[in-house]
Amino acid sequence: MLAERDLEEAQAILDPVLAHMMAEVPWYEGTMNQVMGDSIMALLGAPIPYEAYAVQAYHGTVQR
Repeated sequence: MLAERDLEEAQAILDPVLAHMMAEVPWYEGTMNQVMGDSIMALLGAPIPYEAYAVQAYHGTVQR
């Protein structure tokens, strides 16, 4: 989807998606580590460990 667009147009499309993903990290008591192109790296359960959040997030079963 982004490969055929120029850099500014691709970034305009990608920024809201990344913002939405990053907004979910604190709910899992996580910490944002870095943004890498079209993905994010978040440490779930950091700095407060709760092992079930990472497993539930992976399976998409976390209850809000």
